[in-house]
Amino acid sequence: MARRGDSIILDVNESVKQLETEIRLLTTQKQQLLTNIKELEDQRNKLNIESNGIAEKMEKVIKEAKDQVDKMLKNAQEKTEKANIRESTTVDKLEELNNKIKKSEDIIKSNEGTRKNLDIEGKELASKAEKINSLAKLIGDTLKSL
Repeated sequence: MARRGDSIILDVNESVKQLETEIRLLTTQKQQLLTNIKELEDQRNKLNIESNGIAEKMEKVIKEAKDQVDKMLKNAQEKTEKANIRESTTVDKLEELNNKIKKSEDIIKSNEGTRKNLDIEGKELASKAEKINSLAKLIGDTLKSL
């Protein structure tokens, strides 16, 4: 039985050695896993920092784009208002010009009427002058015969 006891002790010693080897292996793996976890945490922290930086940049870009759009809208509105004012002024000036043209046309028509009247009066005066000349001649002839 001594051999059997020695054999059991050897088996136990062998099992203890295997367990110690497995414990060392597991301890090494544990250390490696802890190192990996630390590296992953560092990477996560870096990614969080980058993500925050990107979010800040994105907010800045969005704000700049919004400011630019607001500025463009304001400029467009100002230009539209100026164009509307110019259009209104142009319409007023065009209306004034049309009124002046109408007055000019009325004056031209009136002048044509006046000219026609003057022509008629001129002809009437010429006719009267002829009659006066005829009468003057008749009076002159009558005076001579007397």
